[in-house]
Amino acid sequence: MREITCVTMDITTACNRHCDNCCAGMHRRPAVHHPWEYFRQAAKHLYGIYRLNLTGGEPTMHPQFDALAASLQPLFGWAWLTLSTNGFKVRQYEKALRNFDEIYFSDYGDNQAELTWLQERFGDRVIRYCQEFTPLDRRGSGQPCHRGLSETVAHADGRLFPCCVGPGIPGAESLEPCAGWQEKVQAVPLPCKDCWFSP
Repeated sequence: MREITCVTMDITTACNRHCDNCCAGMHRRPAVHHPWEYFRQAAKHLYGIYRLNLTGGEPTMHPQFDALAASLQPLFGWAWLTLSTNGFKVRQYEKALRNFDEIYFSDYGDNQAELTWLQERFGDRVIRYCQEFTPLDRRGSGQPCHRGLSETVAHADGRLFPCCVGPGIPGAESLEPCAGWQEKVQAVPLPCKDCWFSP
């Protein structure tokens, strides 16, 4: 059984990019900035998780991004806060970015100025990440990739998915946050047969 120590949570479904192969399925979901009540409800069961990763959509598009970055820690009680971003609005949030222990930067090739800006200010806290997808003709093996075997699950639209890309896969199974969720989410089938990361 996996030890679930990280929840990746979308704080908004709005994004400045429109990628057909978005692993969060943002091109199929309406743009919504989650309100404070959304996070209060999630924290009732997720409190004390070791690592919380804020994502989206593009999290810096949330109109309260700076307030969320500074204020969610008491609500969730994490030890480690990370951010997944394409860098779209990072320059507007330099102060807020100081709250993050690591910043995962999605490198699309056309956002190098944002990567350089982040690296100059946050050094080794910035982790460059390049998306690599399994070609269409090789998908559907049903085999878990490293994401399905990791310590990370996803929270999206008020539900928990057994891997971090589950929210982006149509028909992926999920469960409502509840007592004992860290064990129960592992009984939810991984969506590997429909995943673009599946080997």
